[in-house]
Amino acid sequence: MKPYLFSICIPTWNRRPYLEALLENIYTQIQGDDDYQVVIGDNNSSDNSYQSISKYFDKLNIKYIRRDRNIGSMLNVCSVLSEGDGLYCVLTGDDDLFREGWLPLLKHLVLAHNPDVISSNRFVCDKNMTIQYSEQCGPIVQEPTLYQCRQSGVLLDYLGKTESTSGFGFLSNLVIRQKSWVNSIDCEYVNRHPFAHMIRIMDILFNHGGSILRVPFETVLVLPQDRLEELMGQPGATDFDKLMVHLDGFLTAANFIFSNKPALRAGLLTPIKRIFSPEYRDYFPRFADQFGKKTVAENFIQKLDQALVLEA
Repeated sequence: MKPYLFSICIPTWNRRPYLEALLENIYTQIQGDDDYQVVIGDNNSSDNSYQSISKYFDKLNIKYIRRDRNIGSMLNVCSVLSEGDGLYCVLTGDDDLFREGWLPLLKHLVLAHNPDVISSNRFVCDKNMTIQYSEQCGPIVQEPTLYQCRQSGVLLDYLGKTESTSGFGFLSNLVIRQKSWVNSIDCEYVNRHPFAHMIRIMDILFNHGGSILRVPFETVLVLPQDRLEELMGQPGATDFDKLMVHLDGFLTAANFIFSNKPALRAGLLTPIKRIFSPEYRDYFPRFADQFGKKTVAENFIQKLDQALVLEA
């Protein structure tokens, strides 16, 4: 049997209704095309997910992997990407949907550009999957544009023009060459980090001189749900706690992968710099103080400033 061109990788846990909708969404786009495999990383769910999607085993090339225990959200993401058999991994959350026509178009883009990573924009929707707004998740380009990061200054230019944390922090607008993923940095700290995928993609682009294809349109529809509680493993976390997981996770990822590259570290932190405008710096500690976390907020700002210092 010929190798798959794509593995659509779905890390999931107790998301049965969304998983069913996603598989139907995939089927309507790729039915009959054997270039696509669907890999499901079931993180020891307890909602009868396997039985509920059984009808799709005859419709799609499904590789279903059930963990014998819950290994954590991000480790499940990293694992399912390594378990695909396709040349490329299409990463998606189990509660997101692909825009109509995206999966067939993706084949043409890969064959034309041969990238290591693909990044696109996203539609944010309401609970009924009605589009509310579009989010730009990378540099503004007029057509699919390939950035060869082995060339000096290319990655820094790309990062400096990425003003949303969803440029690399969001899962479902990313496609990754499977071999590049497997050869990227692989250790316990990284694979359990809230931004593990971002660290490993930066390793692909910077340390391995990979290429990234920037696609200038929306490819996924996403719910506005905040799933940071699942990522944190802390049900009932406050709004400030959730925000800090995102902010501090982004910062620690930048410090880790670009510890000795201050310009690239500052480039990756472009979205956080934009968020922390002078007026928001004043608001942030006041917001934190409502939850008794003012010191935490002030410490974060101090760490951010330290990370943004460009060494001579």
